[in-house]
Amino acid sequence: MPRYTQRNSSRNDDGLPFSVQDFISGGAPQGQRNHAFFAASAQLRDAGYSQSEAEGILVPAGISHGLTDHECRTSVNSAFSKPAREAPSHGGSPQAPKRRFRLKTNSKGETVQEKPKRKLNNSQPVPLPVPVFDGFIEVLKAAFQPGELVCIADYMQDKQTGEYIAPQSGVSLPREKWIERFEAKAGDMRKVWGCPKGMFMRINPMDGNGVSDVNVTSFRHVLVEWDKDNEGNLISKEEQLGMILASNLPVSAVIDSGNKSVHAWVRVDAETREEYDERVDEIYDLFDQHELDKQNRNPARLSRAAGFDREVDGSVKVQDLLLTDIGAESWAEWEHQQEVSLLGEPLRISGLMEYDTSNDPNNILGSRWLCKGGSLVINSQAGVGKSTLTTQLAIGWALGREELCFNIKPVKPLKSLILQAENDQGDLAEMVQGVRAGFNLTDEESKTLDDNILFHRITDKTGFEFLRIAEQLVSLHKPDILWIDPLLSFFGGDINKMDEVMAFCAEGLNNLSARTGVINILIHHMGKPPKDMKVWDAMTGSDMGYAGLGSSALTNWAREVLSFRRINPKAKLPTFQLVASKRRKRAGMIEPDTGEVAESIFIRHSGKGLTWRQIGQAEATREEEQEQGCGGGSYPEGNSRTMGGRTFTRGSNNVSGVITNENAPF
Repeated sequence: MPRYTQRNSSRNDDGLPFSVQDFISGGAPQGQRNHAFFAASAQLRDAGYSQSEAEGILVPAGISHGLTDHECRTSVNSAFSKPAREAPSHGGSPQAPKRRFRLKTNSKGETVQEKPKRKLNNSQPVPLPVPVFDGFIEVLKAAFQPGELVCIADYMQDKQTGEYIAPQSGVSLPREKWIERFEAKAGDMRKVWGCPKGMFMRINPMDGNGVSDVNVTSFRHVLVEWDKDNEGNLISKEEQLGMILASNLPVSAVIDSGNKSVHAWVRVDAETREEYDERVDEIYDLFDQHELDKQNRNPARLSRAAGFDREVDGSVKVQDLLLTDIGAESWAEWEHQQEVSLLGEPLRISGLMEYDTSNDPNNILGSRWLCKGGSLVINSQAGVGKSTLTTQLAIGWALGREELCFNIKPVKPLKSLILQAENDQGDLAEMVQGVRAGFNLTDEESKTLDDNILFHRITDKTGFEFLRIAEQLVSLHKPDILWIDPLLSFFGGDINKMDEVMAFCAEGLNNLSARTGVINILIHHMGKPPKDMKVWDAMTGSDMGYAGLGSSALTNWAREVLSFRRINPKAKLPTFQLVASKRRKRAGMIEPDTGEVAESIFIRHSGKGLTWRQIGQAEATREEEQEQGCGGGSYPEGNSRTMGGRTFTRGSNNVSGVITNENAPF
């Protein structure tokens, strides 16, 4: 299971990074060994190993997989000559989540962080501009540095048939040498080197020792080129250019291929091949509604070279340079812009003035008590029946039966996915059968529940690993509500630390809700009750919201908090006050004695199956009086008692309750 650590933090020698383990055990295919060895060296560097330690680990493995001692030590030295990046994942026990972004599983089975997929905004076709004069020279200046080797290639010709088969490997010369040749031929490269089928140029500088990816000296550019959408429909070059411009990607050059497409050299400036591949993925995600040529992903790719003729269907076309240095100034700037763009358009006063809050399409429960993407924490002491309440509420919201869910009304039958760690199949069966018996569910209602309520017991996943599993299950089942019962079984970190709580909730669960609209309901444990119960009795509804274990960040994050407070420990049937701390009356809970909307209600074990039922304030108060020895079932005339932030006054014929120190409308 992966470990999440900070850069240059202490490592656990019991577990090497997964990519290093993979190289040691399996090596790499011929042609990729040097790259794989360098990547493994960089991983050890990032994990905090010294250069000598990395050599001791990797050099014997590299030699066993066909590399020479010199190749191995040169790669290690090259990797350690660059600054360390954030430490990679290791084997070992999981730590609490620390980083942003969603999660995915890569081809090696590692849980890694995935940046949110960006989408290309609507674009419009853009007329092709007048070609750049001396396009060949301008490409060299825009895309390469002085002294770098630039590889140019023509087509290979079949000696027997004369047919042009495929591009050749090409010739690599310093940028200045190509410029000299160009100037010597009066600015016409076709006099230096020409081919009827056109000429090519590799998009990145090479080392002169070959033309494969390992010979690339700078992972600077990615070639973006396509002429069809995903349905196979042709896209005009004007549309292609419009999309390139709309992306605002940093582009060194845009070249007309002389046929159906334009070639964009997107500047990614990656330090390693691994980083290069990650940025290629981001670009392909951006254009995923179109059929980008997947053969163009590698850094040694050939692109059409500007300034040369090309025969197409019997006519001569020109591979023109159209634009240079467009879009964002750098990849880093583009990433910053994209992070902001993910927030979408800002809300404006005019739109808010016109928004119909009485018919909010995002409302799910109550009067906008919980909307799509909302969050609820239910605080409870251990062993009081919170899992039973979870099952009952899920059933009530699936069937729309108000008596099961204390009048917290759903706008439609809701689908629940309940991820729980404490109850086995028998426990769950008792709860479900208890609700069926306690509320007389019909056979037809039971069938409806089969589609709307799903349980999964998970006992071995915490932190990011749990979030990854939860995301997969939500994507598969598409529930309205995701129940996490209990939170502490899945959190996997220190619940007292604000940063870890926010990493799990704000970064993990909020990202899940933003993508799916699912409501997250977290079942959470309270700590020990205070020794002086007067402190407990004096708590207001807002105070009760902070009764759960751990950092206050959990309460502050949640859209709503419901808390149990047991009011009569010695009663035959346990009785509790259920308090809403934030949005209160929006839930729609009703006090049965008055028929009024309430911020808290009283519930108890029903004694009929494993179910909860609501009781009135008068009944709860009467039992509390008896417990306190008041006798006769009433307070002395005019006397009052505070309980759970509410003041109860007993007159001759009435019982009333008010929230003390709280006058909020909801």
